[in-house]
Amino acid sequence: MKPGVPHRTVNVLMALVAITLIAPPLAAEISPARLEATVRFLADDAQEGRGAGSEGLGRARKHIVDHFHAIGLEPGFDASYTQAYRDPSGMLNDNVVGIVMGDPGEEHVIVAAHYDHLGFGDDPESPVIHNGADDNASGVAALLEIAAWFAEAEEAPSRTLVFAAFSGEEIGLLGAKHYIANPALPLSGARAMINLDSVGRLRDDRLIVFGTGTADIFDKMLDGVNLVSHFSLGKNTEGIGAGDHAAFFEKGIPVLHLFTDAHLDYHRPTDDVERVNFDGLIRVTEFATEIVSYLSDVSVPLTFIPAGAEKVKAPAPSGRRRVSLGTIPDFTRESGGILLTGTIPGSPAETAGLRKGDLVVAIDDESIDTLQDYSAVLKSHEPGDEITVVFERDGKRMTATVELVARR
Repeated sequence: MKPGVPHRTVNVLMALVAITLIAPPLAAEISPARLEATVRFLADDAQEGRGAGSEGLGRARKHIVDHFHAIGLEPGFDASYTQAYRDPSGMLNDNVVGIVMGDPGEEHVIVAAHYDHLGFGDDPESPVIHNGADDNASGVAALLEIAAWFAEAEEAPSRTLVFAAFSGEEIGLLGAKHYIANPALPLSGARAMINLDSVGRLRDDRLIVFGTGTADIFDKMLDGVNLVSHFSLGKNTEGIGAGDHAAFFEKGIPVLHLFTDAHLDYHRPTDDVERVNFDGLIRVTEFATEIVSYLSDVSVPLTFIPAGAEKVKAPAPSGRRRVSLGTIPDFTRESGGILLTGTIPGSPAETAGLRKGDLVVAIDDESIDTLQDYSAVLKSHEPGDEITVVFERDGKRMTATVELVARR
């Protein structure tokens, strides 16, 4: 065991059962140099944006496989760390899965991050490398460090830990869905799934956690872990969403998704290493390690709660959204419209006069209650379509006519 670092976050359990904490849990040690090196490797121009089926994605896969092998993880699939599948275009993609074995039995915790990104973007006439430093080189780097911490500990966890790097997230959660259909361990034993997606842009100590209502112990567990981390936690109870965790939530598995909030570089060529907050990424990785440590040991059962499932309407059109409005939503707001925290400079939303504090409640004749409603409506449109956005400002209902542009 690493000197001075507890292998188990026992104090979180005391917080959970409302016993006064004797001392706050200590953060796990990770390698800041290795964490940064992983982000820089994955987000280098040489990987050409890690698009589906690309050579750059293959190099990223090899980096993850080599790391899992070096730290001694057991391969997820017989003698192989990789799980191949074909995307709708016929290109071969791979998930990468390694395991730290715990006590005998099927109970396990899944820790995951997607390693694909957008390649050269969606505009074939103006291809530009989208390096995805935050989305999601940051999450993969955190995943690898957490895996190393548990693999190198002298004491095995009480429950098995499955570390999964999924591909195909950007084209419909394909890797996660393939894994669910062909898991390394039976999903009946999965206690929880922790998703690390876009965790590299910490600002003002603001860390958002989705899925806090999908298990009855999550809320107090997070408060206990945060006693030492001191994040300004933004909690969203729902397990639905656009990330890989949503596929596990649909199977009745409690989920948590860690996210350092939206920024103007999301899905843009400007999501580069220079804008990653590495000190913040270290803190988020330590926070996530403590969560995994707690869940690997706690004897209290997790009761799954389908938080947010009742808000899902008809299935949204498949595939990625092709259009952009340019709004930046408040991701902690779960219903009652889309509260804007800002708009992207030069976007249709800014041009139309939308601004921070506006509450979008409808688009054309479609009411907008949740982020899922918003995404579904936009997925049904093409660049150049004109829509009417209905929003509330200072208690007054207003409208704006907006021409949608291609999503970059």
